[in-house]
Amino acid sequence: TNDYVQSLLNIVSPLSRLYVNKRVYETVDRSAKYFLFWGSLIVFKLCFSYYFEVSAMVLPTLELTDDYVNYPNQSFYKMAFLVYIRWLPQFIVYTIDTSIWYA
Repeated sequence: TNDYVQSLLNIVSPLSRLYVNKRVYETVDRSAKYFLFWGSLIVFKLCFSYYFEVSAMVLPTLELTDDYVNYPNQSFYKMAFLVYIRWLPQFIVYTIDTSIWYA
């Protein structure tokens, strides 16, 4: 199991010798700043995306599924198609927004 842990650390950690070059090491302080920057960027991006992109779509999606559940003459495929159509522009905006954030 030690090889698996070392392989994971080689992929994830900038302290790894494979990250920069052999025999070139990053200090713990610089690695912590690196992790803090990317971690805070990911957290901020996820909060921003949820607040401005996803939360606006929750209520219409629940209303569409509520209509399907409570009215017997509603088609599942019609409901699924409407949900897909409602979420498709948001998904496209999310992917473009993600590419801008991490460019």
